[in-house]
Amino acid sequence: MLDDILLTRHLTCPRCEVRLGFEVNFCPYCGGAREERQRPADAVPNLSPGNPPATPSMSATTKPIPMLADQEPAEFERAPVVHHRRLVIAVAAGCIVLAGAGGITLWPRLNPSESKPADRSVGRSETAEDLVRRAHEDIAAGRISNAQVLLRQAKDYPYNYAPALIELAHLDDPNQCPPPYKDRAHPTMAARYYREAEAKGAMFAHEDREKLRGLLEKRADGGDYEAKAALQAYWP
Repeated sequence: MLDDILLTRHLTCPRCEVRLGFEVNFCPYCGGAREERQRPADAVPNLSPGNPPATPSMSATTKPIPMLADQEPAEFERAPVVHHRRLVIAVAAGCIVLAGAGGITLWPRLNPSESKPADRSVGRSETAEDLVRRAHEDIAAGRISNAQVLLRQAKDYPYNYAPALIELAHLDDPNQCPPPYKDRAHPTMAARYYREAEAKGAMFAHEDREKLRGLLEKRADGGDYEAKAALQAYWP
């Protein structure tokens, strides 16, 4: 009986003619506002005891009543989650990289002495003769390694001083080397320096070179393989 009374008034969408529930103000299909319609008087069912209400049948033209309870709630988009821990780590790493780059850039300015090349103990006004003279002083004082450094500088660019090659050869020639350093002599290197000196026009090195050749030949005859290799390389 209550159902028949409720059917006398129903809510209908004015656009799509879909019946709506009493608690719905807008159509879920088209968005239109609801509209109340009064059923005609002849449509009210006879509620007499001898005339039971007929069960309404779903015709082809009857539109289904949407049930809001059956509709699934719309899924709300989740706001992007910011991972604060990862963000802090990334920012810290960037700061460290920038600090390192800045330190590398500023280091030469803060330490100008370390950014300069090593001093090779050669003045700009020194000549090749000055270098050889200083080398002689080191040899007299027993600083053979220092003397070799100075002589190599004199023989190379920009000096290209041929006598410096002869002085280097004398330090490695067992026939010319000072007695305390004969054990450190290297005949193969001496042969190399002699040949380079002759190639640069220092023909006065020829006599010392021939003496070294005679010494190497004696050693080669005694089975010295290094002497044989030096003879093959510098006296082919």
